Amino acid sequence: MPDVKTPLANDNVNTGNTPGVDQTPVKRPGLEEPETKINKPLLDFGKISVTGKVITTIFSLLLLLVGIAAGVLLVQQQQEIRERASGNEKCINSSLCTFLDEPSNTDTYKARTEISHLLITGSAVYRFESGVSDDSCLRVIISKNIARWSKYGTGDGCEDVVSVQVWLKK
Repeated sequence: MPDVKTPLANDNVNTGNTPGVDQTPVKRPGLEEPETKINKPLLDFGKISVTGKVITTIFSLLLLLVGIAAGVLLVQQQQEIRERASGNEKCINSSLCTFLDEPSNTDTYKARTEISHLLITGSAVYRFESGVSDDSCLRVIISKNIARWSKYGTGDGCEDVVSVQVWLKK
């Protein structure tokens, strides 16, 4: 049997400080260390100047204010539509009323029976009785079962016709 020598503490064993021996680690295939990647942020705000930060902040605030103003405006418009619709429910639910949702500023309506009065809505509701009426904005003629209206005024109080309620006599 071959003689195997067991190293002793004082034998020349490579302890890392043997002169003349290459001490670089041996790289074995499949045991390479993974590459270390430094995660970089998508946006590096550290390189933006103070002026750029101020401009970005001002732009963000303006965008926020425009969004709030648009939201408030849209919510108010929805409320106006609900208020207008609730005023027309009485007509819609009555057999003695015909509701015209999108009439023109000048129009004629022929009812099945005699007309009692009209309620014409702009920004407010105006009542017109049978006969000829003129309020310097609207000229309304109600004769038996025919109603005619025409917006001719252009002043501040003269709004477009939004809806018309044609109320019939009982």
